[in-house]
Amino acid sequence: MTKKARSKSKPWTLDELSTEDRPRGSKSELKAALALLEPFKFRTSAEAEAERASHKLRHPVGRAFWWLSAEEAEIQIKDLAQIFNWQARIEQNAPRIASVSKQLHDLEQTAFTLRQDLLNLDDYARAALETAGSMLALPYGRPKGQAEMLYAKCGGISLPPSSGSARDANSPPLWTDILQALSQYAGLTKGNFVKAWAGPNPDRPDAGGNTNLFSRVRGSAKWQLAVLAWNLFESCRPIEASATAGGSFHRFAAAIYQFATGKSAEGKGVGLVGHVKHICRVKKDLNKVLKGLKEIDVQLAQLELRVRAQRSGPSVKQTEKRKRLEVQQVRFGVIQRDLLFEINTGARPKAPKAKYRR
Repeated sequence: MTKKARSKSKPWTLDELSTEDRPRGSKSELKAALALLEPFKFRTSAEAEAERASHKLRHPVGRAFWWLSAEEAEIQIKDLAQIFNWQARIEQNAPRIASVSKQLHDLEQTAFTLRQDLLNLDDYARAALETAGSMLALPYGRPKGQAEMLYAKCGGISLPPSSGSARDANSPPLWTDILQALSQYAGLTKGNFVKAWAGPNPDRPDAGGNTNLFSRVRGSAKWQLAVLAWNLFESCRPIEASATAGGSFHRFAAAIYQFATGKSAEGKGVGLVGHVKHICRVKKDLNKVLKGLKEIDVQLAQLELRVRAQRSGPSVKQTEKRKRLEVQQVRFGVIQRDLLFEINTGARPKAPKAKYRR
């Protein structure tokens, strides 16, 4: 291995959380974020857990819900801030579409070239590989010692055989066959990848827009901050989050950003308010869809009970109503899927999204 090859930069990976991702803000900024979640019903996790065990807490809109204690909320704010710093760090050097496409192309070509090199080995070169260079007739020339270990590790039995070698039906596949399949698979993967991610212009996959794959898959760090902040805010102050700039939820998300980075969320280029408005709109639409799906389920159940009570079976009117409800159910399911995609990535699906309509 050459010195140049050893010095090649490490491939990008999804590193785990590290000490460099710790919140950079002060304790006072943490307390400021926590204060925006008050009032707390419980101060400690033990108090909240005891009450949860009694199953007495209910969400104001009717679904089961567990309010957090102040102690638990503080821990979650710290975690959220660290996750934000981690994602902001990771997405800085995340690969772009063209980079991944090139790596797959290089793998395709490398596998093809190596296969050709193996096929071009003459009979003496093949015999030398079979005998670790001794060229003695088999079985006397079989590799021994370190050579035997390396021969086994590299799958030497799958190297192209010399004329005097015998292979049977139980022999493993040849490297030439494996490399051919790998080259073809890498090429197929590249084509599918570019088609799925490069958009309408595959020859210029990174032209315009955010083509950082990490952000495309997970959403930007600021978007994820808005999503996770909404979840935490909803846990403490249900159905109070609003898209109002300067409102309690916006101030809470800004406080977490400031605690995470040690910088003001009102700084130039931060743009957190746009994400706050976006997540509030999506969550509001999702709640409407979930409510609509629940209403449809109730109507279908009631219709089924009425039909069962009739001896003559469903009437034409009842059959038509069932069809209308089922069509609406499917439509709402599609909207729900699109909204969940938007929550996960911060982007709308490529296909036109159906609008919520009652």
